[in-house]
Amino acid sequence: MAIFRKFVVFSAGPVGDHLVLIDIANHFFETTAIPTAMITKHPSGFLSDLTAPYTDHIEEIRFSGIVGYLKTIALVLQSIFVKNCYVLVFPIPLPRYMKFFVYFIRFCSRSRVVGYNLEGSKSFPVGHGYAQLLGSGNTIPMQAETFAVSSERMLKFLGFTPMPHIPTLAFVEKSEVFHKLGLDQVDDYVAMHITPSHILRTLPPDRWAEIMKELVVRLPETMFVFTGSKNDIPFIESSLSGVDPSRFLIAAGKTDARELMTLYKHARVNITVQTGNALMVAMLHLPQVVVNIKGTAMFYYDFNERATILYSTKDCICDPFETQCNMVHYKGEEYMACVFNIDNMDIIKAVENKCRDH
Repeated sequence: MAIFRKFVVFSAGPVGDHLVLIDIANHFFETTAIPTAMITKHPSGFLSDLTAPYTDHIEEIRFSGIVGYLKTIALVLQSIFVKNCYVLVFPIPLPRYMKFFVYFIRFCSRSRVVGYNLEGSKSFPVGHGYAQLLGSGNTIPMQAETFAVSSERMLKFLGFTPMPHIPTLAFVEKSEVFHKLGLDQVDDYVAMHITPSHILRTLPPDRWAEIMKELVVRLPETMFVFTGSKNDIPFIESSLSGVDPSRFLIAAGKTDARELMTLYKHARVNITVQTGNALMVAMLHLPQVVVNIKGTAMFYYDFNERATILYSTKDCICDPFETQCNMVHYKGEEYMACVFNIDNMDIIKAVENKCRDH
């Protein structure tokens, strides 16, 4: 078995990708006792808060500023003489500088670069996968499976016997968030995250407005708290058109990572679309209704035993590896058919049933 000094992974910055890497680093450490260096291309306090509980075995290298660049260079130079293992978790087309970096590690160091080979997709035509870049002896086939299963296969490929593992996320609560948001006296609320990074993975605002009008009637004692970034506020406001303003609170842009997870933890139910926040809720194993896309198997949420996952197969041609499907054109925007064709009442009933259970 090849013993490495450390594993090295790369985070481009989106919350979902960062959470996947945290969990893979945890799984690798549980199995091998080998720590991970995580190079974060677009660092932020939010991402650092997610990593913070694991600093005993995850070193976050912020690829920003002189200190971050020097730490990255030092890691690369160390890899010439010490055997590290660089793991390319996400099969995405690499920019030129990353290809140069991979070739340098592969041919000019004692370290190894491994990854998942994907061919025959939109981004990777046959004959243009990672096997050509890393060498066939350094890749395993990408399969339609969750990241937890992919992590297990990679450990086996590297010669380890994987420990049993279910994705989880640790954090320290910040209960002051309830006073900060004026929720001190609110005992019953539903948290909602309906804004993905691309609008095609959610429902149109007028559909959300219809759903909300029905939910406030069916759940008369419940407050609805909307999370997201500041940039999400216009979409959220459009999605609440005609809804009694006393029944909702827009918390978008007002919380850090620990405050956000505290909100999710104490919600009666969390309603999400396919996005990093959905993965956060799933890794916390909280009551959840996911208005989901059918594709992108890596980010599926069925490891959360408390999740109800909704999608439509009508007109759906989802790719299990990439976010693409038949598109529905509606009021100047495009939406994935597997989301757009979910019936409003299916969402309403799923939320109502989940609230009844919790």
